[in-house]
Amino acid sequence: MEKIKLCMTKFLSLIDSGKFFTRPMRWLYVFFAILSLVPTVVVLYFLYDKGVEGVLGYLSGWAKFSGYLFCIIFALYVIVAGVLMMYYWMDRGRKVTLIVNEGDQIVAMPVWSHLVQSLMESFGVYICLVPPIGAVLFYVWGLISGFQLVNGSFDFEDYVKTLFIGIALLALVVFVCFLLSYIIILIAHYIGESIRVRAQIANDVRDLGDIHRAATILREAEEAAAEPEAKE
Repeated sequence: MEKIKLCMTKFLSLIDSGKFFTRPMRWLYVFFAILSLVPTVVVLYFLYDKGVEGVLGYLSGWAKFSGYLFCIIFALYVIVAGVLMMYYWMDRGRKVTLIVNEGDQIVAMPVWSHLVQSLMESFGVYICLVPPIGAVLFYVWGLISGFQLVNGSFDFEDYVKTLFIGIALLALVVFVCFLLSYIIILIAHYIGESIRVRAQIANDVRDLGDIHRAATILREAEEAAAEPEAKE
């Protein structure tokens, strides 16, 4: 019976200290780190199975060669983006164990806020990383692959028109991606901090109460010790 009580005491201490929430959450972040590679695998599979042959199969010569080169560069960048996202989740997983301090009474809210913030933040970071670079690579491939040819011959006026229209559209895509990424990350921090601040206030108020009670007890003890001396 004593061993059962001891096990229950340790288990309850694990919950009260917040480690019951932070330690499993770190493993959840590791799972998300592995899961962040899934979009990379999907894109690579699409390029290998359908995208490359489905599009480049209709091209020939330089356009086909440059298309394969573009797919290779894009695939490498997608791999780099996946590795960066995996590092992001591993970094957040290390930090989630530090958001609960020893003696905090409010422990679940900070952990939950960190998870919500990290999920939204990772989505914003991914939007900032992949679509803009993909658009730039696609546009550069279009420039060097010969899309400016009209009926098999070069038309300078059409080339200049296509060049500036493409630059304008590319700038718009990059701007929208960065703006959307910024807004998502901003909202993520606002939601996370809004949840976390309530837990921080509650813990701070409790700490101030403990300090006040300790100071009161110490003052009363000093006064009690000073009374016999005053009588003498």
